Amino acid sequence: MKAISIKQPWAWLIANGYQTVENRKWYTGHRGDILIHASKSKKDLERDIEYVRQAFKIGIDPEQLSFGKVLAVADLVACTKEPKEKIDQYWHEKGKFAWILRRIRPIDPFEVRGKLNVFEVPFSWDEYPDQIREPIPLAFIQKEVVDAFSGPDSDVPAYLRRAKS
Repeated sequence: MKAISIKQPWAWLIANGYQTVENRKWYTGHRGDILIHASKSKKDLERDIEYVRQAFKIGIDPEQLSFGKVLAVADLVACTKEPKEKIDQYWHEKGKFAWILRRIRPIDPFEVRGKLNVFEVPFSWDEYPDQIREPIPLAFIQKEVVDAFSGPDSDVPAYLRRAKS
């Protein structure tokens, strides 16, 4: 199956249903399932966690982050510089291609060596039927993002808000 390696905390945000867009400088024609891999890189991790807290009001516990592992399966449905859905616009970085992700399904993490660009990972649905969760509903994602900007729990870290739901 195709995979994409993403730095933390962005991979965590996708795997946990907060982020619906992966921003890249380049276009991809791939559509369909793609594995979300958290790279091993910890470069700028503290800065990025603080940025996510400030810009999106989502707190992340660094102890919950995995590195060098596949965290989720998502359906890559589009690649555009102008996302139409409001939820995708929250995450889109102007000037970059927005890889639009839907049907995000967390998976029990497993180690994989990451690579640049889209790469292949031996993966069989038959081997992981009990590990793959149900897709995170888009309505939940939209509510979380909107609430993060204006809700009463906007100062509560995301991983704690999720636990209360």
